Amino acid sequence: MNRIFLIVLSIIITTIFLMGCNSEKSNSKGTEDKLNYPKKGVSLVVPFNPGGASDIHTRILEKYFKGEFGQSLTFVYKPGAAGAVGTAHVASMKDEDHTIMAANFPDIVIQPLTVTGNFSIDDFDYISEVTHSPLIFTTSKNSKLKTLEDLIQAAKKSPGKISIAYPPNSVSHLSILDFIDQAGIKVTLVPYKDGAEAKAMIVGEHVDSAIVNLDLMVEELDQITTLAVTTDERNDEIPEIPTFKEQGYEVVSELSRIYVVPKGLSDEKLNRLREGFNTIGENSDYQNDMEKAGQPVTWLTSEELEEKVRKYHDYAKKLVEKHKLNK
Repeated sequence: MNRIFLIVLSIIITTIFLMGCNSEKSNSKGTEDKLNYPKKGVSLVVPFNPGGASDIHTRILEKYFKGEFGQSLTFVYKPGAAGAVGTAHVASMKDEDHTIMAANFPDIVIQPLTVTGNFSIDDFDYISEVTHSPLIFTTSKNSKLKTLEDLIQAAKKSPGKISIAYPPNSVSHLSILDFIDQAGIKVTLVPYKDGAEAKAMIVGEHVDSAIVNLDLMVEELDQITTLAVTTDERNDEIPEIPTFKEQGYEVVSELSRIYVVPKGLSDEKLNRLREGFNTIGENSDYQNDMEKAGQPVTWLTSEELEEKVRKYHDYAKKLVEKHKLNK
């Protein structure tokens, strides 16, 4: 009897021991799967002034980043040349593994193709797209130009008389050049420095028309006439506005808010960042916060974003060279 008892006891002890070993292995594997990175606070470079759209979406990210990675973000503002100054700064930080940048696409593609940006798209590894906003082509509420066709006919009747405001070396710039080429018209292009100046120019009737980001003009939509939107299909926020495409012009573009890091991060660290950001992007609370801020989430993974970047590069290069923006 004692012998049987000892055998059973031995089996029980062995089973408990093996279960403990397996548990340790499982815990160890779980730790290995989620790399302990970053190990200190991370610098988040915003290549624009505080208070803009980039600042808004990065401030929303801040608390979710802390929850996912256990580290804080330190905001570093490096404005200048429509983001090119800060972007060039981050591009030069090879192998820096505790810096992230909130960039704009496709400006990150266009600027190095022109005289503006001293960097290239290969200077970065891509994390994710967060949100995007279409562009709208507008006139003032009092303008006689109520449709895209009105503007085209006026430009054909008086070549060079119609003025269009735009931000140089940007997605808006290339989009309006593409439209002008397709429409076969001659206009006068008037540069603007920032969103505030763009609003003043179009609402104050200092120009005939302007191309701007939709999210910039949301509060002024009742003060302008929108002729076209650059989405592939009509935008849910302004469903009454026709696209360029449905009016016969293949002008499809958008301004996206994206995250990148300087080239040189190890695969393990890069994957940890990408997986962590994807987790944040799937968080319903994060999505709600972005929605309330007027920047609904349109998440793209790193692979999807990089494919988008390289595809646009080929399109932009042709337009830049045609219009000699690289001279």
